[in-house]
Amino acid sequence: MKRLIQKFKSHPSLRSRKLLILASCLLVAIIGTIMLFKSRAAVVYNVPASIAADCSRNVQAEITNFIKTVPDDSTIQFPVNGCYMVDNRIEVIKRSGLSFEGQGSKIYNNGSNKHDDGVRPAWFIMTSRNINFRNFVIEGVFKQVGTPELPQGLGNLQCGGPPGTIFCADANAGFYVAGVDGMVLDNNTVRDVWGDCVVTIASGNVDPEVGIVGGGMHNNNILVNRLHCSRTARLGVAPTDGHNITIQDSDFHLNWYAGIDAEIDTNIQTLHNLRIERNTFEDYSSYAISVPANANVDGAIDGVYIFNNTAIDTPLACLGPINVGYYPTLPAMYHNVYISDNNLRAYSGGVGLDHVKNGHVHRNKIELLPGGGCSDTYPVAVLANNSENILACENILTNYLPSDTAAQACPAGTDTSNPTNTTAAPPSAPAYLKGTTKWGDGTTTPKSAAAGTMPSVSIQAAGAQTGIVYYAVSGQNGCTTDIKLINGTPFNADGNGNIAATSGTINDGGGPRPAGTYDVCFQSGNGTSATAPVTITIGTGTTPAPTPNPTPTPAPTPNPTPTPTPTPSNGMVGQTLWGDGTSAAQSGNGTSVTVSANGATPGVVYYLYSGLNNCTTDLREMGVSAMLPDSSGKIAPVTGSIKLSPAEGGQIRSAGTYNICFTRGDGSTRTAPLIYTVTSSSSPVLPPSPTTPSGKTGDLNNDNKVNIFDLSILLSHWNTNNRTGDLNNSGKVDIIDLSILLSKYGT
Repeated sequence: MKRLIQKFKSHPSLRSRKLLILASCLLVAIIGTIMLFKSRAAVVYNVPASIAADCSRNVQAEITNFIKTVPDDSTIQFPVNGCYMVDNRIEVIKRSGLSFEGQGSKIYNNGSNKHDDGVRPAWFIMTSRNINFRNFVIEGVFKQVGTPELPQGLGNLQCGGPPGTIFCADANAGFYVAGVDGMVLDNNTVRDVWGDCVVTIASGNVDPEVGIVGGGMHNNNILVNRLHCSRTARLGVAPTDGHNITIQDSDFHLNWYAGIDAEIDTNIQTLHNLRIERNTFEDYSSYAISVPANANVDGAIDGVYIFNNTAIDTPLACLGPINVGYYPTLPAMYHNVYISDNNLRAYSGGVGLDHVKNGHVHRNKIELLPGGGCSDTYPVAVLANNSENILACENILTNYLPSDTAAQACPAGTDTSNPTNTTAAPPSAPAYLKGTTKWGDGTTTPKSAAAGTMPSVSIQAAGAQTGIVYYAVSGQNGCTTDIKLINGTPFNADGNGNIAATSGTINDGGGPRPAGTYDVCFQSGNGTSATAPVTITIGTGTTPAPTPNPTPTPAPTPNPTPTPTPTPSNGMVGQTLWGDGTSAAQSGNGTSVTVSANGATPGVVYYLYSGLNNCTTDLREMGVSAMLPDSSGKIAPVTGSIKLSPAEGGQIRSAGTYNICFTRGDGSTRTAPLIYTVTSSSSPVLPPSPTTPSGKTGDLNNDNKVNIFDLSILLSHWNTNNRTGDLNNSGKVDIIDLSILLSKYGT
C-alpha cells in the first residue's frame, strides 16, 4: 500500500494534499472491491437489530429498504425465531441471486383485506432471478369460523362491490411471485392468510397499488418444497402462470377452496410443465388439485404431471379430488396430462378431465365413500369429457362398479413404470430442443475460430415454436448452460416456424470466450426451449473466424431511406394508425409516439414494435404491454418509444426511418405499418471503443496488463461518456464497465 501511495505522490496530477488523501482512500476501496470480486463468496447480511424483531410495530418499509442496500448474489439472514409485523408487503423487485434464510422467523401480516387496499402479501417478488426463501413462518389474521368441515372462506363473505368491502382475491398471500426466473421456496410455513399461501403470476401490468395483472414476464423454474400451508381463506398454491413449476413434499390443511388451483385466466398467461408430487391434502371444500383454464388458447396449458399425492379427506362438494379442465364452453385443449399413483377418496368420481388431449390416468387408488348427498347413483372413477387420446387403466378402485373401465388392464406394450423422477419427465413431455439452427448460408457444418477472438456469425432457424420470443445465444450442453447473448434482438418465428437470419458475435459478455466448443442456437426468452444448435470451436490456432452475414441479402442498414407507405399484403391484417386516426408519415425524436389500429384479429395478443421492411426485420418492442383488440378489431391508442432493447441500453434508436406496427404474439401477422423518421436521437449510440494495441479488454493504458492503473483511469472517467472507460459501449462509464474490468483484473 505504501508503495502505491508513493507512486501517486510523485504523479503530477496528485500533488495537492487533498487529492492525495482522496487517492489513498480510493485505493483502499478499490483493493477491497477487487478482493471481494475475486473471491466471489456469498456474503451474509444480517437483518439489522434496529428493525423491531418482536412484532411491536409494522416494519415492512424498513425491511424493504434494507434489502435494497444488499448487493445481488448475497444471503440475507433473519434471527432465530424473530417476529416481524407488517401491514403491507415486503418487496423484492428486479434483484438477482438473493437467498433469504428465515431461521424460523415469523412475518406477521396484520393488513386488512379490503377491496380498495390492493395486493398486500407478506412477500412480493417481481421480475427477479434466482431468489430463494427458506425456513420462514408467515401468519395472517384470517380466522375460520364454523366447523372444520365447513370453514368460512371468502366465498361465504361479502366481497367485491364498492371500496371498504371484502376483496375477493389473493390479496394477502404468503408469497406473491410475479415474473421470476429461478426460485426455491423450501420448508416455509404459511397459515391464516387472506388469500393463498403461494401465488405465481405473470409480471405484466402488476400495479403497485391496485394489483391489476395482465401479461409480461412469465415465471420459470419455480420449486415449492416442503410447504406447510393451512387455514387459508382461498387456496394453498395458485400457479396461475409459469413454466417448469414443481410443488412437492408439501402438506395442505383447511384450504377453503382447493389445495392447489392452477388456473390461467387470460389468453396471455401460459402454464407449461407443472409437476405436483408427493403432497398431502386434508379438509378442503372443493378440490385437492384443480387445473382449470378460463382462457381460449389451445395448448396454453401443456404438460401436467400429478404423481403420488394423497387426499386424506373427501371434498365437501360432489367433485373429484383431481380435476383438469372444466370450462366446457371453451374449445381450447389442455395437452399432455399424466395422473398416476395417487391415493384418493371421493363421494363421486375420483378424477375428472375435460378438453384434455393426450395423457393417461393409471395406478391410482380411488375409494368411493358412501353418503355425501351426491346425486350420482353409479359414478365412474375416471370421467373424461371432450377429450382425445386419454388412457385410463390399472386403477385400484373401491366401491365402484366392477364394470368400471378405469380398472381394466393397460393394453399390451403400455409403459406403466412409475414416472415420478423430477429430473426425467414422462413420455410425451415437452422437449427442450425444438426446431433446427442453421448458419446464415443454410448449412449446419461445425465452424472454428482462432483463440482470443470474438468471431462474427450469422444464424437462422426452422421449426421453432410460434408465439414465443427467442434470442440468438451461444452456450454449452445443448444450449442449456453458460448462455451468452450473440446480440440483444428479440425474434419471433413466422407462421411456419422460421426465424430470419441475424448476425452477432460469439462473446463472453464483453470479451472473447475461453477456448472450447460452443453451441449456437435461438433460446426462448423464458429459457424453456431452444432450437437444436450448430457448433463453433474457438481456439484452433490461425483458423479464421466465420465471415459475418454470409447470406446473399445484405443486412438492413440502421438508417434506411424513406419508402412509400406500404400496402397491406401477405402477413398483414388491418392498419396501424396514429392516435388521431391518420396514417400519413411522421417524424420527430421518437420519445413519445401514440398509435392505434383497426382491422386486427379479435381474440389474439398483439405487441407494438418498431422495425424495418414492413415490420419483418430488426424489430424492437416499444415499451407497451400486450394488447387485445376489441370485438371489432380495434386496438385502443397506446403510447410508446422508438427505442432499442434493454439489453442494448434502451435508448432511442439512431436517426433514420422505421416502420411501426402491431405484431401478433406468434409473429404470423401484423397490422400494415406506419412510417416514422427519427430526426435526431436524444441518446445517440456511441461507436465502439477503440481497440487497445494489446488487445486486452480492460487494458486502458496499453501496457499489456489489467491492473491498478487501469482501474484509476476508468474511475477518473466515472459517470461520463468517455470512450476509453466505456467498455460495453453503452454511452456511459458505470458499474457495468467496472465489473468488466474487474473480471479481467490481473491478466
